[in-house]
Amino acid sequence: MDKIKQPAQDLESPSMPVKHMRKTRSRKFVFIGLICFCLLLFVIGGYFQWGYTPPQLPGWTLVFDDEFDGTSLDMQKWNIEDSAAGGYQSCCLDYGVQRFTPQALSLSRGSLRITTRQIHNMDGYLYTSGAITTENKFSFKYGRVDIRARLPKTQGYWPALWLLPKRVVGIEPFEIDIMELLGKDPRTVHMTNYWGTSKNTEGFIGPDFSQNYHEFSVVWTHTSISWYIDGMPRFKSTQGISDQSMYLIINSTLGGSWAGNPDKSTVLPQYMDVDYVRIYQPTPEILNGQVRRV
Repeated sequence: MDKIKQPAQDLESPSMPVKHMRKTRSRKFVFIGLICFCLLLFVIGGYFQWGYTPPQLPGWTLVFDDEFDGTSLDMQKWNIEDSAAGGYQSCCLDYGVQRFTPQALSLSRGSLRITTRQIHNMDGYLYTSGAITTENKFSFKYGRVDIRARLPKTQGYWPALWLLPKRVVGIEPFEIDIMELLGKDPRTVHMTNYWGTSKNTEGFIGPDFSQNYHEFSVVWTHTSISWYIDGMPRFKSTQGISDQSMYLIINSTLGGSWAGNPDKSTVLPQYMDVDYVRIYQPTPEILNGQVRRV
């Protein structure tokens, strides 16, 4: 017996004329397209943080901020370490086996990236890396520093976020290390307060800090310095508290007496990514008036 062919669905049914159906479909496509476009703008805007405004913290006034959302570094805020003759060179980055070069710095996807790589030879150096400072452009006395960063991971790596006073002759009177990490141990963050030849230091063992971004903070008052990682208190020093205005250094160093030099296990290139730098100063009411406005 032959199969009885079922009639095709009648697209021209009285309840849905062809012209009306086409218009309805067109409207649906336009509506869906608008939704997709809005979602795309939302995702891109969030990804690049268009027009992003840093949070206002109760009791604190934002005095310095860089979200690294532009296409180039803001030279009104930063100095770029440059080992070349005539380049900017800070007082205290003369360690490690790298040559500091501006080409190691780039801005992408709302973050500052410091790239450390191996090269054939550049004036006797086999590695390049990067560093920036706010020396002579911004300094502050007492406040809060929040820096969100993702750190590198390999033998010989030594990234750091730290504060120094203006240049002095001899031993620096004060130094606040917000964060130091040795690439061979990416789960341990070191936090240190130096005064003269003395220091107070603590290590915190956490997750692998090379896998995701984490926020490293210090709150510096005239009586104490407190360290926080992702908002959680990790260390506090009440000795040798700096009473001098200090500037910020962000650097990615390879080698040095503490980190050890790169070896055959070292994997390059490596990246240190900084999402933002925010510095606040206290308003008079914070901490029940115990912090002086500066």
